[in-house]
Amino acid sequence: MRSSGTGSDISAQDAKDLLSKLITESTKVQVMFRALHEVSAGLQGILGLAASDLIVVKPDLAPDAPFLSFKPNQAVAFKYAAGHAIPEPTLPDVPRFTGALMLIYPDGSQIALFEIEEMD
Repeated sequence: MRSSGTGSDISAQDAKDLLSKLITESTKVQVMFRALHEVSAGLQGILGLAASDLIVVKPDLAPDAPFLSFKPNQAVAFKYAAGHAIPEPTLPDVPRFTGALMLIYPDGSQIALFEIEEMD
């Protein structure tokens, strides 16, 4: 049984390495953006590079597909939680997550990337 918990602080290099792994392995993620004043957005997709310092999450390659883009090198803090630290979903048909990477920006906004467990 998984326990609830929070992520551990990681270095910028560790976050960069994890992002590179997610991109290289085309890992499906659920990305959540959270800003001040309870503004948030989310979508599922695959990470890709749009420029040397810009990462884009899109569900597919269609030009009109929804997307979320961010610059990880602008984040000031990083956290990572392994699967055991992520609570089990309480609703049926909700994806399970094997890990989560959080990027925290100077204004307090956050990008969280949840690795979606592959179901065989």
